[in-house]
Amino acid sequence: MNSSKLTFLILFISQLCFSQSNDNQKFQLGLQSNYFLAGELNATYDISTGIEAKYFLKHTEKFHHFINATFTTDIGTTGANLFVYDIGLGSQYDFLQLFKKPLFFQLNAGLLYWQEYFSTQLIEATISNNTSQLGFKANLGIGYRISNKLNVAVNASQFNTHGTTIGISLHYSF
Repeated sequence: MNSSKLTFLILFISQLCFSQSNDNQKFQLGLQSNYFLAGELNATYDISTGIEAKYFLKHTEKFHHFINATFTTDIGTTGANLFVYDIGLGSQYDFLQLFKKPLFFQLNAGLLYWQEYFSTQLIEATISNNTSQLGFKANLGIGYRISNKLNVAVNASQFNTHGTTIGISLHYSF
């Protein structure tokens, strides 16, 4: 990529991320990365990554209620794959202004569906197993709005009774 294209790309992304707009944006898209701390999922998986979409139902002075949907998958595990889909309701509470931007708590809970695929190579054959399950997911986080468009958060999540994660996420609002 030549320098003029790179410069244009940097300026375009800067404009998207730091443009001035009102705080009543309805949608957020985010990337997240999690580390499994405990539970039976921790025995097989170390790190997961995912995408999240949020739709804000109502903005008040301090509370921001939302619906969220998330897709999460493991990374780097040989012979096993995890796919988690969840949907839930939540609220974000702006509790402190720091450099004229809110520091917030976030809590959401909902239903999840996960699929696991295991494959083991034996001498004469490969044994494969698929499992799926419904359950619940809860998430508690603390975050900071970097700009009117970007925020970052640190989260702790509970996947049913099978796994606990800690992670970081970056969201873009529009």
